[in-house]
Amino acid sequence: MPRWNTAPGRGIENVYIKDLTYTGTHAGTSLLLGLDGDHLIKDVTFENLVVNGRVIRDSGGKPDWYLASDGVPMFANEHVHSLRFLTTEEAAAL
Repeated sequence: MPRWNTAPGRGIENVYIKDLTYTGTHAGTSLLLGLDGDHLIKDVTFENLVVNGRVIRDSGGKPDWYLASDGVPMFANEHVHSLRFLTTEEAAAL
């Protein structure tokens, strides 16, 4: 008998991660995987995420096809909505 519930939950929403820093060369890929349209991951915000000295942010004059998460070893599937990367200044202005 497993010690955890194997049934799908309701999803994940309204998560705020602040001041997370990674420095190194051996980061594994982080996976944000919503199960389906009824079990989404939504409204996840990273404020001041720093990867090897670079703040990851949605703003910054990048082409529209380039995602902020492209600068992070991360994969988010089609069931992830409203994933945001903000600088501390952008978060304070909200």
